[in-house]
Amino acid sequence: MRLFTAIELPEDVRASVWEFERALTQSYRHARWVARENLHLTLIFIGEASPDKAQLIREALSGVKGEPFDASLEGLGSFPEGKPVARVIWIGVGEGKERMVALADRVKLALEPLDIRDDKAFHPHLTLARGRRDTGIPVQRLGSPGFGPLRFRVGHFSLMESKLRPEGPVYTRVASFPLLGE
Repeated sequence: MRLFTAIELPEDVRASVWEFERALTQSYRHARWVARENLHLTLIFIGEASPDKAQLIREALSGVKGEPFDASLEGLGSFPEGKPVARVIWIGVGEGKERMVALADRVKLALEPLDIRDDKAFHPHLTLARGRRDTGIPVQRLGSPGFGPLRFRVGHFSLMESKLRPEGPVYTRVASFPLLGE
């Protein structure tokens, strides 16, 4: 199983993001756009895990504590930042950014005893598109259409499975973990 943890978005938020994404596709037809049903905020990418390890991951994540919080999606950016050709176009997180970083840190800490490590700095964002390997995405055409703010409530996080298919990945929730308080 190929696993990651994520904050799933409410349907009304996904619908608004999808409309914005569709407008951008006209300028970037060569990019690989994230399907509406796959829009989410990744916390930690775990990678391949056996069914037994997945069970241990579920158990470890069930101990992650946190309060529900408000968040907002806003702005538009790209990775790598400051380069003329990007690999990723994303919408940023405004309100709730610190709380999301803290949640990602708690998830990382819960997974460390299972030898699952993610040492990259966490930059909360919603991926909209990825550049194709041979071309990337010329960001000078991005301009500044902006996005948001679009507010929503974060009341849980999820363990997700990613199945890679030629037509694009399929994400399935494996488990959900409510944020019930510290």
